Amino acid sequence: MTGIAVILPINLGQFLKAAGVVGSGGDAKALVLSGQVRVNGQTEDRRGRKLAVGDVVAVPGAEVRVEESGASEARDRSPRRDHTAPGGKPGGSSGPRGA
Repeated sequence: MTGIAVILPINLGQFLKAAGVVGSGGDAKALVLSGQVRVNGQTEDRRGRKLAVGDVVAVPGAEVRVEESGASEARDRSPRRDHTAPGGKPGGSSGPRGA
């Protein structure tokens, strides 16, 4: 079994592409809908399923474990932007549209 280090969160379709199992999102969708993808031993039909560290994704001929890349840890420590407009109101609009 191979491990693939990825930045989390990641969904099943993205992981299949990152692992080199498929070449595109369309290929990932077709593979998942074919019923040939298993996550932790269970058939998975949702391309958007969120994966976690330690999950095992199996397709015919390959079994790949989700591992966390150190890049996500650096991202978590970075400052987050505050999207609050002046005056403490979210969004930046000064009032109703057309007013």
